[in-house]
Amino acid sequence: MKRIVSILLFILLSLKVSVAQKFYIIDRLNFSTRAYWELAAVEYDQGLVFLSNRSTSAFIDYSDQNNQDFSNIYYAKRIDEDDYESPVILSDKFVTRYHDGPAAFAKNGQMVCISRAYVVELGEGIRRNNPNGGLYFSEKNEEGEWSDPEPFEHNNTRYIYYTPYLTPDGMNLYFAANLDDSYGGFDLYISRWDRNRWTEPENLGNKVNTSQDDLYPYLHSSGRLYFSSKGHDAFGGADIFYCNNINNEWTDAVKLSSPINSGSDDYSLIISDDFSEGYFTSKRVGGTPDIYRFYSSFPTFDYPRPIRRVSFCYRLYENSMDTIDYTIFDYEWVINDTLKIPGHDIKYCFPGPGDYFINFNVTNKVTDTVMYGVASLRLPLDYVHQPVIDCPDTVRVNEQVNFSAEETYLPEINIDGYYWDFDDGMKEEGVNVRHYYVDPGRYKVVLGIVERVRSRRFEPEKYAVYKDVVVLPENGL
Repeated sequence: MKRIVSILLFILLSLKVSVAQKFYIIDRLNFSTRAYWELAAVEYDQGLVFLSNRSTSAFIDYSDQNNQDFSNIYYAKRIDEDDYESPVILSDKFVTRYHDGPAAFAKNGQMVCISRAYVVELGEGIRRNNPNGGLYFSEKNEEGEWSDPEPFEHNNTRYIYYTPYLTPDGMNLYFAANLDDSYGGFDLYISRWDRNRWTEPENLGNKVNTSQDDLYPYLHSSGRLYFSSKGHDAFGGADIFYCNNINNEWTDAVKLSSPINSGSDDYSLIISDDFSEGYFTSKRVGGTPDIYRFYSSFPTFDYPRPIRRVSFCYRLYENSMDTIDYTIFDYEWVINDTLKIPGHDIKYCFPGPGDYFINFNVTNKVTDTVMYGVASLRLPLDYVHQPVIDCPDTVRVNEQVNFSAEETYLPEINIDGYYWDFDDGMKEEGVNVRHYYVDPGRYKVVLGIVERVRSRRFEPEKYAVYKDVVVLPENGL
């Protein structure tokens, strides 16, 4: 049995599967249809911009060699969490007779980069025999109108430049392309805005890219790069992975688990700064791409506090006496009428919580008389009422670590659940849980506890503490 467990653990660590996505709930967006494609959603102007091949005209539409309508870039304004207005074309400036999109925004929505066919470069006639496309930039003026798209200076009609992502400041462009130095199919690249020009595209390397297609980059605010890939041990066509960048090197890819990834193609993920919600595209129902929203069912805990350490060690001393003279007097502290400790200034560690009655007695050795209760004190001691995290302060990458909340002391409530946030996007539930980190760094582990209430009319109490855990590289210092 131990051998089977060891083999299973090895497999999990080798595949680097993110196994804590179970707290996410997914819903298909209301404008996503079974008849058409809807994919590659990005946030823009209180709504979503996405790619779709839905009909734009009742009289004429254009289709590709597979008789699929060409895609256009649409915008749907968000009404509430689950409802959107009917999608409209984002701008006529971005519409051609061929596939347009996806899109990526920067500078608070004032700058956009889109994928589109090389219509201008090749002309309509030649374009029909060349399916390639490139990246194009547009900026919004004060009237809210988009400028004519300008080509990315490294576009080349021999290649396809696709699925752009811009960092919020517009200074870094990530994209997929099938350039000569790719490891196979599409690879992910970066180009940086430097001295008023875009630098030569740089392949992100074989930690990110594979011999299969790698597409749809998205750089999270934490520095985590999400992307889709048919490599990296993808199980269902294209799956969603992420890598971190540590000391300018990409770490091994980690695959997201269910319900984000499925047995079908899953790609184009974006996620909020706190990992609580986001969007992705999937073909899991009906075989056409749909846009899904995912959101966390994990309880939120505002303002967790550091754990207060419990100490039952005290200094006992009596400073009201005029003189202290051990040649004439003996001094002792008596705890609960049983334990006697000589001295007038002592340190003592009480065995645990409870009510302690303390007396200070003085014996005159010359007259052989005892003055009882020169000082008296009732000292009630209790554990700190708080959740408690029990785990090592320092661990290593890929080390299975036990996290325990057994020392939690909240006698005034009936506890409904123990919730762990490991500060790497992973969460878990239970009194005792296990977790491993895939990247070195300092992590703020939060333990939250929710009270069980008898009726939904009452709001449960919540308590939360945190503990910093340092994760060292797997090998070395």
